[in-house]
Amino acid sequence: MGSGFNVLCPLSRRYGFHGLCRHFRKLQYLLLRRARGEDQYFTQLNRLPPDEIYPESETKFFSKDVAKQFSFVTNARGQVVELILQQGGHERPALKVDKSVAQKMQAAIEQRIKNHAPSPGTEASLRRYIDSLEQGQPNYDEMSPTRAATERRELPIILPLVQKAGALKTLSFKEVGDDGLGVYNATFANARFEWRIAPLSPDGKVEGRGFSELP
Repeated sequence: MGSGFNVLCPLSRRYGFHGLCRHFRKLQYLLLRRARGEDQYFTQLNRLPPDEIYPESETKFFSKDVAKQFSFVTNARGQVVELILQQGGHERPALKVDKSVAQKMQAAIEQRIKNHAPSPGTEASLRRYIDSLEQGQPNYDEMSPTRAATERRELPIILPLVQKAGALKTLSFKEVGDDGLGVYNATFANARFEWRIAPLSPDGKVEGRGFSELP
């Protein structure tokens, strides 16, 4: 969409909004864009195609293509300080950061994609997590509070799948996806999975992770 857009916050055109969106499966770099000279708004997650959103109120926007809602949180001065993504029955907070910080984050993602390089620590973290599932005791201490809460809700689904798969045989890095997540192929005794994991937080916690079974 390039030069036809500028980064603006729908609540106030004076404030740009860039954020980290903690998602069930992803840690996402989120841009809110307003079409120049038009009352159209879009969200864009890394290299994924822009998704148009529509105003529900002064502080809430929704997508027609995907069941999700964006709500803005303001401080006492009316300045946007946070965004909350509501999707799939979960709320994911996104703290506002300066444009320069967001640009550095995006540049780091682009560099990892270009270099075909995983984010530091993600492979070791994923191995420890899989091992904890095989033991029947997920390592919640290595997750952010939001991630741990999601894992607890999803455990009745995740645990039987992983334990039925048998012992982990190999875990190999595949690529950095367009969403900025590291993609790993995991081969177990009885199944194969593709795991996706977000860069770890500054204190080494997992904030986004998910998997799907391969044929």
